Amino acid sequence: MSKAKYSTFFFHVIDLAREKNIEVYEAAAIVRDLGYEGLDCLYSYTKENFDFVKEILHKYSFAVSAIPCYFEFEKGIKEDFIDEVLETSAALNCKTILAIPGEFVPDDVNREKYLSLMCEGLNLLCKKAEAYKITISLEPYDFINSPCATPEGLTYFFEKCPDLYFNMDTGNFMYVDVDTLESTKLFRDKIRHVHLKDRSLIKNYEDEPTKLSVKGNKLYPSPVGAGVIPMKELVSLAKEEGYEGYYTAENSCPIHMEEFLTKSIKWMKENI
Repeated sequence: MSKAKYSTFFFHVIDLAREKNIEVYEAAAIVRDLGYEGLDCLYSYTKENFDFVKEILHKYSFAVSAIPCYFEFEKGIKEDFIDEVLETSAALNCKTILAIPGEFVPDDVNREKYLSLMCEGLNLLCKKAEAYKITISLEPYDFINSPCATPEGLTYFFEKCPDLYFNMDTGNFMYVDVDTLESTKLFRDKIRHVHLKDRSLIKNYEDEPTKLSVKGNKLYPSPVGAGVIPMKELVSLAKEEGYEGYYTAENSCPIHMEEFLTKSIKWMKENI
């Protein structure tokens, strides 16, 4: 059995630096010393700050565990942008891109038109990614206008885009008020990346933001393993499918980052 690989988000390093009033370099050293080996790097930030991101990665021997990217295919398919994203990912030796395809528009009549554009864009992205040996994944993105927030939405895309895979985000099905474990099982054979996002139903700190689910339930952030998401069962599910990639700890808010990162990796080391 291969050793589990732990990662978090580059933005969490920045959040930690802000929280402790230290340089990003110092925060990166803390995160690396905790045992995180990889960073998910949002494409827009990475592209604009490429040399800085690359320096942090190199200095502390971080791998790029994934690159999330907003494609906005509903606004049109920009082949040059797809090429740019793939080239940047390859330059950082990243093998996984999390594609956020776009949003529904307010006019329900046009939804099929925009879904068609998103599928066309995703299929082109997947086809071009083959040459770079990069996997394209999709998650249940927790936003009301997201076309892939629900199990039904994900199923639609996976049926239309056969080379598209699943980013198992453990916290996002709760946003649409469906059973997390049972919903995840629907896509278990397509898992190619994992975001460990936990949620709490109680407020632990006064300054914590409240996220409302689609039905209006109050959701709060939580360190991995300390909330209500069935983390052990979800990790076991991924392992049963032979998943050997990174487990990325994701905080759903930019505060209490040191506590989140410390408690999360402790749980990950003890349970993965």
